[in-house]
Amino acid sequence: TMVKMLANAFLPELYSTLGVFISLIVVNCIVLGRAEAYASKHGPVASLVDALGMGIGYTLALLSIALFREVLGTGYITFGKIFTFIPTIIQIPILTKAYAIKLFTMPSGAFIVFAVILASITAFTNAKKKRKAVNERIAKQKALEAQKAEGGNK
Repeated sequence: TMVKMLANAFLPELYSTLGVFISLIVVNCIVLGRAEAYASKHGPVASLVDALGMGIGYTLALLSIALFREVLGTGYITFGKIFTFIPTIIQIPILTKAYAIKLFTMPSGAFIVFAVILASITAFTNAKKKRKAVNERIAKQKALEAQKAEGGNK
């Protein structure tokens, strides 16, 4: 964002030429930098598996954010608007128009959806850790009770 703003302020011709590609270049550098950092410390097979996993994970993350934004912002799941190989626009209604929130069609909507997804993942992970700790505590308590019962029988 800062690079785009600086380019727009000081190099307007360059900014108008590159436009959206500035963001794509930055994202590309982040992805390649992460892949290079992993590959420099691991072998080719592990790096290939990591690259495939990161690619699939990144794709799933983008698709989930896009799906939530599309449904919350428009009320529909739309096919054919972007994918020009689909001859007609197909819209599957999920919500009525009255419940669509236009904020989610804007860039800020992506950050809100991302925050909600991260909060959900964190809540699920914390609940899982809490259940595990409770189960371990119960197991220890049962073991102590079994020892006491065994000691009382002797």
